[in-house]
Amino acid sequence: MTDRQPVWQVEHDRTQRRVAAALVPYGLTPQEYLALSAVVDGEACQGAERAPDVAVVPTDPLLRELEKRGLVDSTPDESSGDLLLHVRPTDAGSRIAEAAASAVADAERRARRSPSAD
Repeated sequence: MTDRQPVWQVEHDRTQRRVAAALVPYGLTPQEYLALSAVVDGEACQGAERAPDVAVVPTDPLLRELEKRGLVDSTPDESSGDLLLHVRPTDAGSRIAEAAASAVADAERRARRSPSAD
């Protein structure tokens, strides 16, 4: 038995490293980028339908970090007994998400074109 990774895993890992590096100038981790992008895109928590905001659990640490940095705003959802928050991107959050999306797409393209290891 060898300890070599399958080619797909090596390529996936390389792509993930490049994406993470591309997000550094925007002050985002890959997880923060995905969360912010979901809010900006208006993706609802259920299914693929669009919504004007995203309802999340108020204790989500990722949300709290994005809110603390002024990238999203949240308001309690009164119909849930304040168990959920409605989250909307701020103007700054929308701008950062848009710029970061371009950087991520570029990093993914470069990873697909370059078979060399990082």
